[in-house]
Amino acid sequence: MSGSRPVFVNTMVYKEALDASTTVQADLVAEVLALGATGIEIRREYLSPEPAARREELLTIAGLATEAGLEVYYSVPESLFVDGEASPLLTGYLDEAATLGALSVKLNIGEPGDELTGLGSLVEALLAASARVTIENDQTARNGRLDVVAALLRDLRAQNVPIGYTFDAGNWLWAGVDPVAARPGTRALRDGLPPEGHRPPRWAALRAARRG
Repeated sequence: MSGSRPVFVNTMVYKEALDASTTVQADLVAEVLALGATGIEIRREYLSPEPAARREELLTIAGLATEAGLEVYYSVPESLFVDGEASPLLTGYLDEAATLGALSVKLNIGEPGDELTGLGSLVEALLAASARVTIENDQTARNGRLDVVAALLRDLRAQNVPIGYTFDAGNWLWAGVDPVAARPGTRALRDGLPPEGHRPPRWAALRAARRG
């Protein structure tokens, strides 16, 4: 499966087994490796709800992924913005991503409000993160609209917020938007790359260590 471009397998592919508790995400590392993928995307909702147990799971997955030579992404189906401000839980999510050794952590947009203000603490947290952070279009009535997502991405870029964008074609289809039509409007931060010069300083080193 792997070639010149990285290929990641999202553990949501195993949703039925995870929902039935017949497997855990740590067990999927070997299976994803066997598929020939270069990385695995771990889903937070399929980790333990108890903080200490969740940390142990993250450490186990990190160790297995390192041994297998797989890169790791972390998918957090929670909001980046809550009531117009950065979520107070963001630093916790970023700490979990660091424990996992994740190169990237993905969140939902949430509720940024009509105007982006008071972004200092958000920028500080993003710059201090060991992983790059991205947001994606989702299946909600608001954040599944091309005009809303495109406007937010333009505002984030204009204010030099070091965050990337994950283009979710499946979610665009769910929202009734043609993904081909959505691509030009979301070009500002597409492909998960923060603005040049605003990427987490430890990201490149972490990726190099993974490739080892």
